[in-house]
Amino acid sequence: MRDITPARYPTIIEIQTAVVERFSLCMVEMISHRRSRSVARPRQIAMYLARRLTPRSLPEIGRHFGGRDHTTVMHACRRIEMLSSLDRELGDIIGELAARLSDPDQLPLPLS
Repeated sequence: MRDITPARYPTIIEIQTAVVERFSLCMVEMISHRRSRSVARPRQIAMYLARRLTPRSLPEIGRHFGGRDHTTVMHACRRIEMLSSLDRELGDIIGELAARLSDPDQLPLPLS
């Protein structure tokens, strides 16, 4: 699961910012309790990337996503792993985001 190990770990906020930019959302939606697919799927992707690209614990990741439980983060990771193996486009999006976040020169600026 933790096969991507960048020289410098991106922060969870940098991950959220990159996902928000990619899916044209706002940061408030990333931590909201909305469950529509247009918001929930990018949130799950951000949780998955936070788990793969950072050494942060499940509870800590959950706290950055509106105080979610660690089991919600586990579910998001399993869901995105399964969906990305079935959907090549989703896998490409995740690969693109992971590559961008692993390169310090491409890290997004935090949104205010």
